Amino acid sequence: MNNKQKELMSTSDLIRALEVLEKNSLIESNRDSVTKEISFTLQPVIKKYILTDPLGLVHTSDTSSELAIAS
Repeated sequence: MNNKQKELMSTSDLIRALEVLEKNSLIESNRDSVTKEISFTLQPVIKKYILTDPLGLVHTSDTSSELAIAS
């Protein structure tokens, strides 16, 4: 996220957004039983859609190299 986006989104807004994505089965969460950290992953079909982007709906930005590493 760029600095302006970081300023506009509170932690509680981010948590709510992640909960909605998980509820709609767009992401999966995994909790480490030892550290209690939660990690999020994309469903394979969502990941493939984002990578192919047939309708041109996914925007690229300065973070495109980070997304490539994550995938």
